[in-house]
Amino acid sequence: MKSVSGGKRWNKHAKLRQLVVLVALAVIAGVEGLPKVFRNNEICGMYNGHRVYLELGDRGQLQATNVTFSKSNHTIPSICTLELVTCPSCNFKISLSYSNFPTKCATNHNEMPCRCDYLEFSEPPFDVDQSGRRNCGHDVVYQTQTRSVLIRFLYWGNHSHAFTLEYVAERNRETLQGNPGGVHNLTGAHTRTIMTPYFPSYYPRDFGKEYVLSCNVEACRVNVIFSDFQLAKTSSMEFYDWNGQRLYAISGGSFRPPVVQSSGPSMIIRFYANGGSGLGYRAKVSFLTIESAANPMMLPDSNCGGVVENIGGAITMMNLVAGDNETRIFDCIWLLKPPNTYAHLKTHLSLKIDTFEKMGPNSMLTVVQGTTSDNAILDVVRPNLGGGLFGPHTYVAPLTAGFYVHLRATFRLQSRMALVYTAFSYLDCFMGSEFLCQNRKCIPVQLRCDGFDHCGDGSDEPDSCEIQWETDRIDRRWYSHTPNYYFPKMDRYPDLRTATIIFVASSVGLIMLISALIILLYRTGNRARQQRELQSQLQTISELLDSNAPRGPEDVDEPPVYEAPPDYDEIIKVGMDEDIQRKRRRHSSSASGRRSRMRRSRRPSNVSESNNPILEVRLPPEFEGDGPSTSGMLQVPYASQDQDEENDDLRDTPWMRTEPDFFMSSRIIEWRLQKLQRRLRRARVTASGARQQHPERAHPAALIRARRQLTTTRSTSARAPLLSRSHPGQRPLRTTSHEASLRNLRTSRYH
Repeated sequence: MKSVSGGKRWNKHAKLRQLVVLVALAVIAGVEGLPKVFRNNEICGMYNGHRVYLELGDRGQLQATNVTFSKSNHTIPSICTLELVTCPSCNFKISLSYSNFPTKCATNHNEMPCRCDYLEFSEPPFDVDQSGRRNCGHDVVYQTQTRSVLIRFLYWGNHSHAFTLEYVAERNRETLQGNPGGVHNLTGAHTRTIMTPYFPSYYPRDFGKEYVLSCNVEACRVNVIFSDFQLAKTSSMEFYDWNGQRLYAISGGSFRPPVVQSSGPSMIIRFYANGGSGLGYRAKVSFLTIESAANPMMLPDSNCGGVVENIGGAITMMNLVAGDNETRIFDCIWLLKPPNTYAHLKTHLSLKIDTFEKMGPNSMLTVVQGTTSDNAILDVVRPNLGGGLFGPHTYVAPLTAGFYVHLRATFRLQSRMALVYTAFSYLDCFMGSEFLCQNRKCIPVQLRCDGFDHCGDGSDEPDSCEIQWETDRIDRRWYSHTPNYYFPKMDRYPDLRTATIIFVASSVGLIMLISALIILLYRTGNRARQQRELQSQLQTISELLDSNAPRGPEDVDEPPVYEAPPDYDEIIKVGMDEDIQRKRRRHSSSASGRRSRMRRSRRPSNVSESNNPILEVRLPPEFEGDGPSTSGMLQVPYASQDQDEENDDLRDTPWMRTEPDFFMSSRIIEWRLQKLQRRLRRARVTASGARQQHPERAHPAALIRARRQLTTTRSTSARAPLLSRSHPGQRPLRTTSHEASLRNLRTSRYH
């Protein structure tokens, strides 16, 4: 029971939701039916000369009240303007609800059809001559074809209330209705025409339109055949059947659509400009009965024709039916117009109907000057009952105008048609590229001996051409070619192949030149970059060498010269020389000392002994027990400051006055030489290791410093103090055997 009650509750809620949705849709539909915006504007007020944008469904009123004519010249009217713009697939419907224009003016301006004040409607971008319509106060409804309308009010007098009009933005849709008719009795009641706005003017780029084609009865068919279809490649057109199924779709890239026929009583056609612009389209709409719709005449073959841009040739149609009893209906259109690039070479275009014979009934060939069907018709050619033409049919038009040729004919087995067209001029011919006819026409040389008379007098087709045809690989007789063959197949430009080859070769050469320049610039830049990097590396190496190289007096360019250390005899000799020199200096200083002592003895006896300090000199350890002093120190009276600087040696060597002076000097010199030799050996070991690690450093600083110190020691060894180590932490000097013998000798003398 619970499940049943729950199901009923769910069904109840579902129905309630559906009802809410339906009410919402009804409300939305009612809102959409209402006007979105209603505007009330004064054409001569603040919106004068402005543009107003409206959306689909917007409505409004436009009026002119309290208008004053302020110009002194009554021949020139005052003008108030307002432009209305809506969506691309929309248009405006305008109706004049009130007007109070005078029937007589002070000055007749003689502008038909209105003698006085009036309203003028035009549709930009089309000019007034194409789209302009005037209203002198008549209550009419004006339907625009495009999305914009320009309203102008021209007046020559004052108005308290001149007019009031109403407008609405609607979907740009055109509905065409008609009664069905038979094939042979189609009149204006059974046909309609659809085309772009103000054809053959270029349609706007934002143009869009929908056509609804319907019959008044159910047993009816809609037939559409196009006579003009010159659209932009981006524009498109779609065809829909009465049941909404799409019948066909085509773009501006195709030359012409086929005949489109509905399977029911209605058809919908939609066109979209899609940002492109062209001359437009034009089509004939026929409402047919079901029996007439099945007639082959209403479904001709339109897969023929095209745009002919050659400067000369022929259009041929033959051999289109296989059997004798068969017929085939064609509806073809050709647009003959050479491109404007030939305008400086040719001036006129001639068209000649060379052959039009043995056609079926209701066959005709229409020639129009220009490239659209609404231009002036030059001729309508029908084949005679005997099968041929009554005389030649030749037409001449300016090269820039061209020809519009429409063929509607029934072809049989023997039916043939040939159209000969030629671009020519009456100026001097160019030798090698043009042929001079006897009637002074200059035609392209390719048209000579092609089987058709392009000159008009037969001078380009002499009897010698038949001999040439026998040796030519291509048969040039027109009746041997396929249908719709533009004979001969010529390039659009006379020397297109040569120009193409030259252009390609020039482009390749230019590309190669640019590539070579790019490669050269790249290599040059790469080489310069490598040179900069190499220079930077060299600079870095130079800076490193400068930072590692010895500075100041240690910088030498030549490798050091290693000299052998002095031997013992040289050292003794140097010591003896120095000893002799010191004794001489001491002897000279002793005389000066005696004189100074004599001066001091004359001084008072109470002079403190502090003025003559005693210099204590430490003796070597082995001599500490020889002297009378037990402390190992030798007290020597210190010389005063008045003595010469040479007496300072007494402070260092007080024992030089005694006999062992020579022994002490040799000991001290030997000790210093041993110390220097040890330093020299260490420097050599360091230098040898540096050479192995850094071969480029051939002059180590340690050897240089040791060499210089050794040289300095040799030069100053005579002046070096012959003292033992001055502090007790130093180790005693080692003695040699010679020194031991000297010590024993000295001891024996004391004993």
